[in-house]
Amino acid sequence: MQAQTRLKVQHARAAVDTTLQLLAFDLLQGTLWLDVRRAQDAKREFGTVPSAAWTAFRKAVPLAELRDGAASGVDAAPAAPLG
Repeated sequence: MQAQTRLKVQHARAAVDTTLQLLAFDLLQGTLWLDVRRAQDAKREFGTVPSAAWTAFRKAVPLAELRDGAASGVDAAPAAPLG
C-alpha cells in the first residue's frame, strides 16, 4: 500500500497540473467567446456571475487589441524567402 509513494505523488502532481491547464484553457476560450459575442451585439447581456468573472479575468488578462489590421505583437515585416 505504501510502496512507491514518490511515484504516486508525481502522478498526483501531474494530474493536478493537467487539470489546472485544462481549466485555464476553458476560461480563456470562454472569455474569448464572450468578447466575440459582445463585439457582435454590444447590447447583449450575459448575467451577473458570468459578467463578473469575465470582467475580473479581463483585468488580469487583457484582450490583445488589433492595431492597423494586425494583431498586436505580430511583426509587420514580410517573411524571408525559403531556400
